[in-house]
Amino acid sequence: MVLYTKAPDIYEFVGFFEQEPVRCEEVEFEFRYGCGGDLELVFSFNLAQTSVQAVLVSRGNTIACVCKESVSEIKLSYDRDGFRVITMLSYENSEFKESFAVTLDPLVSINYGQIRG
Repeated sequence: MVLYTKAPDIYEFVGFFEQEPVRCEEVEFEFRYGCGGDLELVFSFNLAQTSVQAVLVSRGNTIACVCKESVSEIKLSYDRDGFRVITMLSYENSEFKESFAVTLDPLVSINYGQIRG
């Protein structure tokens, strides 16, 4: 069981999203990223509840949403594949680990997968 999510400090997230969080409480944060046009990405996480949520919104309507609990780690990545927020999930008594990545640049996307760990 994951007791607390390991994550970069808030200043690294501010640099990554290039803005202050919309919501910033002791362990709960929310960032909004304008993707051009009417598309917006809302990324939020709660370190104590070990949860992460990524929502794509177009003209005020949710078009995609990924919510995950038991998040053990959040990483920020700047590589040839773009700017990505990567989350790792692991479950007790399971040989599998899950991950989902939110890519901001060059294209906004949410990718999900499982790996045998």
